[in-house]
Amino acid sequence: MRKHLSRLDDSFRSRLSTFDGLISVSILAIMTGLITGLVIILFRTLIESSQAAFLPGGNVEAYEDLSLMSRFFLPLIGGLLLGLLLQQVPKKYHAVGVVHVMSALARQHGRLQFPNALVQFFAAALCLICGHSVGREGPGVHLGAACGSLLGQALRLPNNTVRTLLACGVAASIAASFNTPLAGVIFSMEVILMEYTIVGFVPVIIAAVVATTLMQLYFGAEPILLIDPVNITLTTFSDIPYICMMGLIIGLIAVIFIDSLKFFGRQLQNIPIWQRTTFAGALTGLIAIIAPQIMGVGYDTMTSAINGELALTLLALIIVAKLLATTAGLGLGFPGGLIGPTVFLGALIGSGFGILHDGASSSTIGLFALLGMGAMMSATLNAPLAALTAIIELSANPAIILPGMTAIVIANLTCGQLFGRQSIYLILLQNQGIQYHIDPVSQHLRRTRASSLMSGDVVISNSGIMIETFLPEIHNYHIKWVYVPAQKNQKFGTLFPANELRAHLNEMNEINEMTEKTHPGHISLLELPVSSNIAPEISLTASALEAFEAMQTHHTNTVVVAHAGPFSPALFGALSRQDITDHLHLPPLSRPPTRQ
Repeated sequence: MRKHLSRLDDSFRSRLSTFDGLISVSILAIMTGLITGLVIILFRTLIESSQAAFLPGGNVEAYEDLSLMSRFFLPLIGGLLLGLLLQQVPKKYHAVGVVHVMSALARQHGRLQFPNALVQFFAAALCLICGHSVGREGPGVHLGAACGSLLGQALRLPNNTVRTLLACGVAASIAASFNTPLAGVIFSMEVILMEYTIVGFVPVIIAAVVATTLMQLYFGAEPILLIDPVNITLTTFSDIPYICMMGLIIGLIAVIFIDSLKFFGRQLQNIPIWQRTTFAGALTGLIAIIAPQIMGVGYDTMTSAINGELALTLLALIIVAKLLATTAGLGLGFPGGLIGPTVFLGALIGSGFGILHDGASSSTIGLFALLGMGAMMSATLNAPLAALTAIIELSANPAIILPGMTAIVIANLTCGQLFGRQSIYLILLQNQGIQYHIDPVSQHLRRTRASSLMSGDVVISNSGIMIETFLPEIHNYHIKWVYVPAQKNQKFGTLFPANELRAHLNEMNEINEMTEKTHPGHISLLELPVSSNIAPEISLTASALEAFEAMQTHHTNTVVVAHAGPFSPALFGALSRQDITDHLHLPPLSRPPTRQ
């Protein structure tokens, strides 16, 4: 019975690594979308119910109506409480947000931990309730990614499938947060996975649709930004140079935003976390006395900017204040997001350009605000397609595509090419010493399960054998490898090509028969003059990239696929460097010499 369950279990996992497993992964994507939607609903409800309990009129956006002292002390006390909370949590669980998700993809194959997600949930909620200048979308990405990753780990799925479910959770969270399912899909593929595949797209789309549907059923289908259609008038072609100028300026501001975040991230690193967050809270409180619009998510301020209700001088004040408060808070340790603040900044900058373009009565203010949102998001995150998709969905007007593409491309070129700034997430990863591999070969190997390339035709043997009893074990020419487990003082076992071993032992037999010599009692496989390789073990869930990296790390050409599950055998098969190059249809990858 156990063996039967093992075969079913292994067969299911094997299918998940191929296109044939798309239906199975799609079912898991539905589960991920449902779980992520429920978690985001709980997260948003916790924040909004707490805000409604103390903000004037029960309005969750009414931080501007607080007294001057309340604006100062609320972020200050929040920063202190947050720091004291984090002080009690082991430091390894402080890592949260989008950067942590990408770090897990680079280092742990997308295997996120539950304690980090728990810290993200409550710490980010505390930040937002206390009016800190952070977004809820970044924490939502972590929570959604954790939902997918933890589901995959609970089902003991292969690493490539865990990555896919993680991407499903990311798409579901963004889709649910902004009510933009397509932008959620593109963000997940463009920013997090940095790849587009059919096998990846289908389940990610499913998860985004499921989560968005759940959010609309609970909160209603009302968009997050209430835009007056009168203020969304499309420009003429004569306005394209002006839009290009706006894209250039937003690209410059994106550079300032990135550099400011890096600057604050290097400050006060040698003092306790509670002192950093308290200082950041005090700074936020001081700024909020002058510009209370920076507090919280700020969708009401964004809506006012899009509808042309804010004066140019007020827009300029809020932009400077928001940039400073956000980068200082995030840099000094607030576990919030930066997606929302970049969209906020873009909307206000675009609204200012709309006013400069035609005056306060301009009917294009809303258009420029939307273009600014896309341009700032794109330049900061290096996500042009996700940004373009977001403003199309938010405006429900496909005619925004041409001016949107113009503004986004100019902002991206200015920030990325002219000033050499990568995505803010990649920069923060590099500051942690993490290189995020995005080359096509690594991406392809990362989404391929190692066991799908391995040979299961392996004979396990002791190092000492007798020829007359061992040869019948490997006489079948389908046997590809002979594996000798690690001996005393050896870290890894050894793999022998079965054909070479078979030929050498047969030759020894023939020589012995011709010379009428008697067979030696025992011979050692490890002492025979045939090629062999040490064989590090990788798990059944490992990707082909993990197999290749193990070969590179241990200077060998082979690995064995093993699994220590309760029902499964210890050894599944063997994988060589040649198996990987054959799969990629490439010339042989650089390899170390085999042992003789």
